[in-house]
Amino acid sequence: MIRGGYRLLYYPPFYNIYINMSSSAPEVFLQNLPGPGTKPLPVTPNGPTVRSTYSSFLTPGVFDPRQFNDTTMSPDFRSDRVHSYSFGIERELTKNSAIEVRYAGNRGQNLFDSINGNPDVAGLQAVAPNLIPAGVTACPAANAVVSAAIGREFCNLGITRTRTNGGYSGYDGLQAEFRANNLFKQLTIRSAYTWSKTLDNVSEIFATGAGGNTTNWAQNPFNTTSAEHSFSGLDIPHQWTILFTEELPFFKEQHGVAGHLLGAGRSPETTSWLPASAIRRCRQSQASCRISLPALTPLTLLVEEEASWALL
Repeated sequence: MIRGGYRLLYYPPFYNIYINMSSSAPEVFLQNLPGPGTKPLPVTPNGPTVRSTYSSFLTPGVFDPRQFNDTTMSPDFRSDRVHSYSFGIERELTKNSAIEVRYAGNRGQNLFDSINGNPDVAGLQAVAPNLIPAGVTACPAANAVVSAAIGREFCNLGITRTRTNGGYSGYDGLQAEFRANNLFKQLTIRSAYTWSKTLDNVSEIFATGAGGNTTNWAQNPFNTTSAEHSFSGLDIPHQWTILFTEELPFFKEQHGVAGHLLGAGRSPETTSWLPASAIRRCRQSQASCRISLPALTPLTLLVEEEASWALL
């Protein structure tokens, strides 16, 4: 049997991206209150009550919002999209078993990304002047609207985080699967192995702080695409899974009370194997995993193994 498929998936931006923007400058900004011990939270700490309680301590008209960390998004920020496709061949081995080999891949476009909207040109000039594009200069203090803009690309902005659709990715995988049903009139087995590679220029719009993406900012703020394109934080090049279910032969006819209680018992088992480096990094960060070792050895059992008893 030969089969294949194609899917185009659109994924709308999730709410946390918008919350980050609405809860930072220039929409809001933080002000330290002197003597915090003498100003406890109100019993009902909602917006109107808090504003009323602390209104006398606020000093409006003093701060320039551009002096605070600004979070914004590109004017054309939109849903990302992923093209997925597969092609496979299935072959019957016996009346109870078959094997399938297939290629599966996808290409992600307009993926969510965070970039430095006002790079520190002076800092980059000191360590890697060759990375600064022609015509870009550091803002002098005389032209900076706020002190945070000194040395940066734009004199009318401070520290600016911008959410964009600059991410892109590619996945290519070769998958092989063996399926067998009712072997020896009691055993069902499914085993699959995947050899794959995932590349991208950013694996997550936010930093995971540990494994995987770790930090979401590009090393070179003036090149967030090709200079960042490499193995993804979600790259798992080798994975093998085996699942088997055995119907125990005792009391299969289910006669009487004992037969109904003990008959047609099943013992399912699922085991997944990954390179040891994958498991260590997965445990560090629930958001994503990154494989640094291309070899399949040493193998370590992933904590996905489960065994249970089902009475039908």
